[in-house]
Amino acid sequence: MGFRMRQTFQLNLSAPVVGLLGGLLGLTLIALWFEHHAGALPNPSQPPLMVTVRQRGGDVTFEVYENVGTLWSKPGASRSISTLLVTTRRDQTGATALWQIEAPTPRQEPITYGRVPEGFLQMMPGRGVPPALQPNEHYVVSVLGPGGRGRAPFNVRTGTTRLGMTSTGTP
Repeated sequence: MGFRMRQTFQLNLSAPVVGLLGGLLGLTLIALWFEHHAGALPNPSQPPLMVTVRQRGGDVTFEVYENVGTLWSKPGASRSISTLLVTTRRDQTGATALWQIEAPTPRQEPITYGRVPEGFLQMMPGRGVPPALQPNEHYVVSVLGPGGRGRAPFNVRTGTTRLGMTSTGTP
């Protein structure tokens, strides 16, 4: 009688997965090293200004910093601005401007939505207070100052004490 040999093929994926994870970890470490040691080489895709957005209760406050990150945004020194614009971010209907303030001389201070700081003029809306920011809506804040431009998307959340820092590239 003849014996039939049955071959089984077993695929061991653990070695390729470990290799892939090791490679990704290595690339991450290289990126972190580069970010920490190559600050003198700014990334042209990064905006020169970084906007932070914070929510405390019903107040949404914007602060502007120099962007010192090379691979991703990282706040540096506080910077002054001459224009701040808050818009909605709607994909189908486009953006709608809600509030715009301007200063003849750039100013360096945190700005709370709807409160015109001393030295600024409200350009939009022409009169009165801007519309209230709605929970879970998508908004964008854009700034312009002597140091350049910056912008950040943000959402207003109910029951949140802080939105955190966000920043995106300039339009």
